[in-house]
Amino acid sequence: FVHWYRPKPRKDRLMSAFAREHPGVAVLAPPSECADMLRSCGFRNVTRIPYPFRFHASQADTVHEVDPAVVVAGGARRDKGFAHVVAWIEHLASRGLDLPLTVQVSGDHWGEYKDDIRSLVDRLRAIRLPRLRTVSDALGPCDYQALFHGAIVLQPYEASVFRDRVSGVTLDALNAGSPIVANAGTWTAGIVERFGCGVVCESSAPAALHAAIDAIRSRYPEFHRRTCAARAILRQELVDSPVSRILRRDSRAAES
Repeated sequence: FVHWYRPKPRKDRLMSAFAREHPGVAVLAPPSECADMLRSCGFRNVTRIPYPFRFHASQADTVHEVDPAVVVAGGARRDKGFAHVVAWIEHLASRGLDLPLTVQVSGDHWGEYKDDIRSLVDRLRAIRLPRLRTVSDALGPCDYQALFHGAIVLQPYEASVFRDRVSGVTLDALNAGSPIVANAGTWTAGIVERFGCGVVCESSAPAALHAAIDAIRSRYPEFHRRTCAARAILRQELVDSPVSRILRRDSRAAES
């Protein structure tokens, strides 16, 4: 199972050698570009599948959210558009606009920041907005999932990195019925466009992000219903997929 593949000359040579030595190996890959790259390395049996994620079976489809929070979940990284997030929040403050905002500012697995993320986190913490909350501590599963309840999930990810890369934050947003603001050209944007479960931005400029968020806030129950519908469809596609049949087969074998 390969959920993402970034081609590099040395890695490609190793993968090609492995494919020659193990011609019968079966490969499962969610993104189409990832599957194509693996085929180009010489793997013969490559199947594209939905990402194996535990979607909720049901959830209330009616909300009465009049002031949904905007959530930026996951680690603070440049390729996830953290600089665009900070610029947008500064844009809000400069215009005296106030929204409920929650931004995770966690570092990597060692609590460290790459690039100039530390300076961006400092800029964010210097912004004075009454309902801005930053979260730096690692969250447990329940607290993390609670971030998404009744929220809009902002994902201005870089298309050059996330063009064909599955986003766990997107899947968590779908599970919670939380509409998404996505950057054009990303895997997340493809989900949003397919189901209408948010807004795709052609630009990550503050004004563009703000217009997208306003559009969702003005019709939040409608976008929430679309997101719940997307979750139900993706869950069924996963149930019908080869990976689900494999897991069910292995489960039965283990039980016997």
